Amino acid sequence: MEKKQKIIVISGDTDSVKRLNNIFKNYKCEVINVKNNIRKAKENILLADFDFYFIDTLIDIEDLSYLIDLIKDLKSKYKIIIMSHNLTQEAERRIRSYGITYLLKKPFSTKEVKELLEY
Repeated sequence: MEKKQKIIVISGDTDSVKRLNNIFKNYKCEVINVKNNIRKAKENILLADFDFYFIDTLIDIEDLSYLIDLIKDLKSKYKIIIMSHNLTQEAERRIRSYGITYLLKKPFSTKEVKELLEY
């Protein structure tokens, strides 16, 4: 990778955040972590452009939809990665309909995240 990737992770899943941060560290990414706080997530999205938006489905589905719409409305370039565990088919279909870049199913592999960063 040529430039340092700027990433925001919005998740309350401590284990997933730790795993992601370890992967990001190897790529020398600049990372902001927001623990399921929609107000703080919105502030960060408004203040900075990120290369990747990693958002966990542990947040309320309406908040998830709101954040995705906010990113798509404000940013010309974005990669929205939704992280999820045990989605119903209906929930997965709904989330994919939001126009996300990728659905990262937990538990995810290091290889899968690295491929996303190199995409």
